[in-house]
Amino acid sequence: MDTSLRAHRGGTVIALGALSLLPLILCLTIPSLAAQIPSGIATLIVSYASPVLGIAALWLGWIEHVGMKWSRVDQHGRPMVRTGQILGALGTVTWLVYAIVLHVELRSMGLVDFLRNAPSQ
Repeated sequence: MDTSLRAHRGGTVIALGALSLLPLILCLTIPSLAAQIPSGIATLIVSYASPVLGIAALWLGWIEHVGMKWSRVDQHGRPMVRTGQILGALGTVTWLVYAIVLHVELRSMGLVDFLRNAPSQ
């Protein structure tokens, strides 16, 4: 490795991408865990953690790729950075699907219109 190159942050990008999938996987696939966590807390974790971590993985991966393109970052981390970006994209897209399904479900139950027309205090 050339001493003028900065070390890649591929491990960080992979960690952010994997963590963006973790809340969704835990809350959607392990019913016993989801039952133990109050639904409001689980919804907040899934609602905020997944897209923030996924977008952070995409953003940091993009910065690393630009650095690699301009030969400022070690090229050996390119596969790790790309993997982290893919995981971050999967986490973000899965969150979008989850949010759309949740909205459709709430709309079918009539809660969306009820919340819009709720009397203000």
